[in-house]
Amino acid sequence: MHKYCLSLLILIAHLTASLYPQIKKDVEKVYYQLNYRPGDWITFSATRYSTSIAVSYKIAYVGTLGGVLRYDFTRKQFDYPLTSSNGLLDNYVKVIAVEKQNDFLWVASREGLQIYNPVSQQFTTATYFQIGIHLDEEIHSIGFEGSKVWLQTNKGYLSSGNSLFGFAREQLPETAVVAWYGLRAVPQGKLPHIFTNTETGFQFDDYERAFTDNEFRKFPVTSSVYDHLGNLWLTTFGAGVWKANSVSYLAEPLKYGLAMEDVSAMCFDDITMWTGGNIRYERTYTNLVSGVTEWNQEKDHFKYYDSGFRSGLRLQNVNCMISDKNNIWIGTDEGLVQRINKMDYWTTYGAYSGLYHPSVYSIATEGNNLYVGTQQGLNIVRPKEKEYVISKIEIPELFNVVVFKILIAKKTIWLGTNNGIYAVALSDYTFSHFNAAGFNVSPSQFLDQQVRGVTEDSTHIYFASDLSVVRYNKQKLLWESVPVNSQYLQPGVNDAVSDENNLWIGTNNGVLRYIKKKQKWIYYGIQDGLAGERVKKILLDGDYVWFGTNKGLTQFFWNAPHLLE
Repeated sequence: MHKYCLSLLILIAHLTASLYPQIKKDVEKVYYQLNYRPGDWITFSATRYSTSIAVSYKIAYVGTLGGVLRYDFTRKQFDYPLTSSNGLLDNYVKVIAVEKQNDFLWVASREGLQIYNPVSQQFTTATYFQIGIHLDEEIHSIGFEGSKVWLQTNKGYLSSGNSLFGFAREQLPETAVVAWYGLRAVPQGKLPHIFTNTETGFQFDDYERAFTDNEFRKFPVTSSVYDHLGNLWLTTFGAGVWKANSVSYLAEPLKYGLAMEDVSAMCFDDITMWTGGNIRYERTYTNLVSGVTEWNQEKDHFKYYDSGFRSGLRLQNVNCMISDKNNIWIGTDEGLVQRINKMDYWTTYGAYSGLYHPSVYSIATEGNNLYVGTQQGLNIVRPKEKEYVISKIEIPELFNVVVFKILIAKKTIWLGTNNGIYAVALSDYTFSHFNAAGFNVSPSQFLDQQVRGVTEDSTHIYFASDLSVVRYNKQKLLWESVPVNSQYLQPGVNDAVSDENNLWIGTNNGVLRYIKKKQKWIYYGIQDGLAGERVKKILLDGDYVWFGTNKGLTQFFWNAPHLLE
């Protein structure tokens, strides 16, 4: 009998030992989603840099460095852009053309040639290798001659019978009547004199074929076309797309998209979304000037604020932003920027104003006060009469510590830093110091652990780093580990947000979503619809979630009922 009992105990121990690794293995599995539909992923980027235009009877298509814009004549508004999020090979569009027989849109980007069917909302794609275009060759123009399509490149002409895969090199006959788009479609000589309202802030220079703003910056016209009503459409490099009336030639700007491609920070202010980026890592055409975008989502109206072109407006490298009742607060590499909403008045507070360091990485509100995390410590901003006073929070152990994230919960200031996690009491600034795994460590211990994701729901505070994901139970006052496959964190964590159902983590290689009830992780990358692989900021919006990336702002319909895991 004892022999059988001993055998049973050994068997139970063996099964238990086998069970725990299996549970851990199952929890650390990462899933993917399927069954996306058009509109589930939408990206907005720096589309004021436009390259070409094509007009059908209903839609004006604008090729830009951030995808293809679509302006509906009848509704007098933009539809969501065509980008890499919904089938475009590359957002850097060089030439577009409309095939009038069927309204198909032809798009030549850096990666290949595509045909977009507006009915099925699907792309047909061919690489340049499949077409027969050489590596040192690029398409300048696309044209249509009856049932024939022509491509003009820097090395000659190719033609096909309206098929992507039947192109052959051919001389263009002198008698050919081709409806050209792109370089060959640009009218020779001067454009008609274009008038602008003073409210636009632009004037048109006939001689230079460029729009000039109030700061004397010139934005050359890149393409132009007349629609079937006689209106003249103009695209520019930096001033967006313009529509000039067929009679008066009074031009109005049709602004759509972001001020710059990079989105490192964003916030909501009622019906308005604010976004900002930086040019620290990538200086491309779409990131030449650092600035912020004000997007009224009810009116679908965009307004740009470029750094250095207004008094008090210094927006070089935007790292964070937050809104309160009266202001937009923006953390930059040049200080803390305040925008008084009613007056549209801007002020920049630098190190001379009391900040530990001009590089501001995090902002949080508590009552009427602001807590500001800088490259070298923590500040508090208090209102005093009609101005604000910035003071240093004197915690010696936080000197020279980079404060990436601030979360204020239950009279405690939680800090995600380059030296682990800090919990600072609001009352007297006494604190505890934890490593990225949630273990208590010495107040002065140097960890070299970057915790950039700090967020909460009703029961827990979550901390995400490139080492782990942990949470602090607010009721039990205990630390808990959240099992995750660490290879998805190792590229680097940039942000984390949470509600009662999901935890979202933005990394340098996509997004992780933790479904809390199922204890299941889902991974999203550029193959799903993200504009860029570096996800710098996440913002929840009901059934949607916004991702700020190095290649634009992406909206995802995460709660769509048709999605599969």
